[in-house]
Amino acid sequence: AKRTAKIACNGIRGYLPQLSFLPELRAFVVSDFRIGNESYSKAVVSCLEHCKANMPDGTRIRMVRGDAAYCQRAVMN
Repeated sequence: AKRTAKIACNGIRGYLPQLSFLPELRAFVVSDFRIGNESYSKAVVSCLEHCKANMPDGTRIRMVRGDAAYCQRAVMN
């Protein structure tokens, strides 16, 4: 329930869902459902690693579309 969510930096209660898809296969891979006051950039690398581990055999990550939170050296490496 939204009332159990933490208050984000904008003063509104909410969650920060991060969803990962394989558009070529129209497949949902993994989600990360974070509480509202967590940083957008927190655990981006672990989410990508989780995606890689849950992808179908024979597929790989060739491109990532993300917002500013993905502009990290660890992500680029």
